Amino acid sequence: MKTLLIVYRVLTFILLPIAAIFGFIDLSLLLMALANPAALLPVFAIACIVIYVFTSLSFLTKGIMGGRQCKPSLRDWIRVNAFVSIAFSALGIIEYITLLSNKTVVAAVVKQAMQQQSLPAGMSAGQLEQMLLSFLFFFFIFSIVLLIHIYMTFRLLKQFDYLFK
Repeated sequence: MKTLLIVYRVLTFILLPIAAIFGFIDLSLLLMALANPAALLPVFAIACIVIYVFTSLSFLTKGIMGGRQCKPSLRDWIRVNAFVSIAFSALGIIEYITLLSNKTVVAAVVKQAMQQQSLPAGMSAGQLEQMLLSFLFFFFIFSIVLLIHIYMTFRLLKQFDYLFK
C-alpha cells in the first residue's frame, strides 16, 4: 500500500510539468482550431489529459495526503477525463509501434514536408526524421506512464471511496 502511494506520487509529479506544457500548447492549438473545426478533437483530447493530471493531483493532495473529504464531482472529473486519456494514450502507443515497424511512413512524412517546403531553415531531411522519431518516442513513454498512472488512480479511487461521501 505504502509503495503504491509512493510510486503514485512520483508519477503524478512527473506528469505534472508535462501536463502544464501540454496545457499551454493546447491553448495555442485551440486558437488555431477555431479556424479549422476538424482540429478541435485533438485539442479536446489534450485538454482531457491536462484536466486528468490536475484533478488526480487534487485527489492526491487533498484526499489521500490531506485526509480531507473531496467533492463527488472530483471523482467524476477524474474518471471521465481518464477514459479520454486512455484512448489518446493507446493511440499514441499504437502509432509509435506502427511507425517503428514501418519506417517508410516516416520517410513519406519527411518527403511530404520537403515537398511543401515546410522544413525549418537549415534542417535536413535526416534531422527532421530524427526529430519526428524522438518526439514519437517521448510521447510513447509519456503514454505508458500515463496509462500506469490512470490504472493506479482507479485503484486508489476504489480504495479511498470513503473520501467522496
